[in-house]
Amino acid sequence: MYKNHIRKVNPGLLIITLDQSHSMSESMPNGEGSIAKNVADAIKALEEYLEYCYSYENPNGIEFEDVPCYMPIYFFIVGYGSGKAYIIYEEWINPPLQLGSFSDVLYPVAKGDPVMINAFNMVKKKVEHWKTVYCSSEDLAPLIINVTAVDDISDPEIETIAKDIMQIQFPDGNPILFNIHLASKDNSIIEYPEDEPRCQETFSKRLYASSSVINEDLKNRIQHFFSKRLCGEESRMFVNVKNPRSLYMSLGVAAEYFCAHRPRYKDIMD
Repeated sequence: MYKNHIRKVNPGLLIITLDQSHSMSESMPNGEGSIAKNVADAIKALEEYLEYCYSYENPNGIEFEDVPCYMPIYFFIVGYGSGKAYIIYEEWINPPLQLGSFSDVLYPVAKGDPVMINAFNMVKKKVEHWKTVYCSSEDLAPLIINVTAVDDISDPEIETIAKDIMQIQFPDGNPILFNIHLASKDNSIIEYPEDEPRCQETFSKRLYASSSVINEDLKNRIQHFFSKRLCGEESRMFVNVKNPRSLYMSLGVAAEYFCAHRPRYKDIMD
């Protein structure tokens, strides 16, 4: 499980659901600038990390521009705020990556109320459609990153729709749902918890329940590259971050998923 590599005929799917509600206008929990600005900067850091991961040397010294479409990834970006969810970016991205071209679009607008469940419903439809197109035994399972600063959402249906997404079966494994929470009320730093009691807020517990269990391959990469010791079999793809560095590291973990499954050289020239 989770062993397939991206190829031209087996592309990757990266989905970001981005809170663009009024909560994003607040300061980071530790006071280092607004949440909105830090999230925008972290997305730019994600771009740089992906470019770094893809910049390996191949045995024949072929430059990237001589190997077209060697790492196709489909980006589907959903914003939620102002009482609705909406697509803010949807496009194929082939290296060299140009995420900077839409970084302004991703900048949180910080207005209105969040409707996360509507965003998750959009994600579910996209993943189900993706499965109808890319369902061979060599396709990679999608990765979904949800970034939110909401302190409280009482709708229990969020857990239900999240579990529906995580239960969609791909040959290489189920979709991975990673929740990044920037909560101002919960003062605890939570990283990949093994159990729900560590999450003090009701909404943190809800996000914990709505996050994927970390697969063994990704767990090893998190421990090796980010010095996070994950002992439990039930460690979840959920973090409650308090500073920009933790936010950047969290998105770096997400990027590691695609770095771990980048093309083998023999596949580049297929």
